[in-house]
Amino acid sequence: MEHLATPHRLILILHAFTGKPWKYDLLKATILKSYPESTILVPPLGMKAFSTQNPEDIVLQILQLLDEEWTKALKKHSSVKIILIGHSTGTVLARKTYIISCGENNRARFEDKFNAYKTPRDWAP
Repeated sequence: MEHLATPHRLILILHAFTGKPWKYDLLKATILKSYPESTILVPPLGMKAFSTQNPEDIVLQILQLLDEEWTKALKKHSSVKIILIGHSTGTVLARKTYIISCGENNRARFEDKFNAYKTPRDWAP
């Protein structure tokens, strides 16, 4: 029986509205205890009090970050698995990121802003 290599985990944690990336240090440490070889990202999302930032723009930034990190990880690992974790508003952004990454279909038409993402990302299931 052939042994399949465990994929490298690229874990993206999306914080809550007005959240700060450093507030997720304990979560990162807990994840690293179970998956020490993982890459964990907690990008600042710019959702400050009274923010008027468009959530679609945040999702575009997340997609670009994932594309870049996926490419970097594949240079070091034979396979990479992306895990999205969201807290509060970050959960909504994680869900939208997942939907867009899977590509447009008849049941999920995208906003014009996501025209470059009509086909599934290589890293999406």
